[in-house]
This record gives sequence, C-alpha cells and structure tokens, in this order.
Amino acid sequence: MATDDHAEHVGSLLRQPWLLAARAGHRQGKLTDAGLREVEDLAVEENIALQREAGIEVFTDGEARRTNWMTGILESTGGMSVIETPMVRWRRADGVIPPTSETDFVMTAATAKVFRKNRLTNVEAEFMARQVPGQFKITMMSAAMGGMAWRPSVSTAAYPSPADLVQDLEGGSGPVPPGIRHRTGRRLRTAPVHPPRHGGGARAHLLEGPGA
Repeated sequence: MATDDHAEHVGSLLRQPWLLAARAGHRQGKLTDAGLREVEDLAVEENIALQREAGIEVFTDGEARRTNWMTGILESTGGMSVIETPMVRWRRADGVIPPTSETDFVMTAATAKVFRKNRLTNVEAEFMARQVPGQFKITMMSAAMGGMAWRPSVSTAAYPSPADLVQDLEGGSGPVPPGIRHRTGRRLRTAPVHPPRHGGGARAHLLEGPGA
C-alpha cells in the first residue's frame, strides 16, 4: 500500500567552504559588507536549487547569512557584548572532530538596554520572496529564550533578572520584525519546531505565497 511521507528540514544547511572563507575574510576586514552580501546571495541561491532538486516544497535559505540559528535575534540586537563561549566538542559521523572554524560560534549577553540595530530577518525574507514562488520558512529564536542572553556578571546593571530582559526583547526586538508581512507580500504563520525539552523557544515562521 502506497503511503505519502512528509519530510522537511528545520532550516540550517552546511555552509559552503567558499562561504565560510568569505565570512572569515569579512571578520578580518578583507571583505566589505556588500561583498559578503553578494556571497551570501549566491549561497542561498545554491541552497534553493538543492532543495528544488530534492523535491522539497517549503524552502529555507539554509541560514547562510547567520553564524548560527540564534543569530536572527542575537546579532540583530544592540546592547549585547561578546562573552566567553562554552567549549562544545563536535564529531562527524565517522568520529572525526571537525576544525574549530566549522563549529565555533560567538555567544553574546546583554550588557546594556537592548534595541534593534538591524533587520537580518527582513533581509532573509525579502530575498526568499524574490527567489521562490510558494512557501518558505525562517527559523528564529523566540524572544522567550532571551534569558539565554542574561548573565548575572554583566547583565544585572541593565536588567535585574532574565524576565526583565525578555520583556524588552518581546516589546522591541523581535522575534518577528515589524513590516515583514508587508514587505514580502506573504501571509505569515508561526509554529514551534522544538519540543519543550529543548526549551520550546524556536519558532518556524512560514511565509506563504499569494496563491498558497
């Protein structure tokens, strides 16, 4: 008896080696913001083509513009400072430990009152709206998980408790940037993509085409 199996990926795809090299060059001041954006656009186009070939109908950009999935809120929010990142050791399926450059990420914590400094999610959504005819989704860190960005050693002067930080994040810094529906011309649906045991804070924001 034939059955239909529904499968899709959460959002991340492996960064292409040339994208990783471009991001490294940008950090070193060798590549401009505009230059990095061009490379990211190419990476997203390649990711979309891969998903088309695989028969996936709900697209993501592979999160090619992010250092990690939490970037959507943490790197778009001002008032944050880099803190020491806990050491995490990753292994490939064959047991080999990948280079740190492939797995390392930067953690930030609130050290001042937070504010929205850029609109990365808008950049992601607007580009996808131009590239795919139907549905696409963007996985974002919910503001409810903002407590992860609170550290008593550096945050208490601005926010006495994690709840105070979350309240500001929910009010002015996300998770869905104002105007995203209007600029993309898509309907918006929100669904959790991680169960409560993982924090329950990730949300997949599914933007549908006019005919979807």
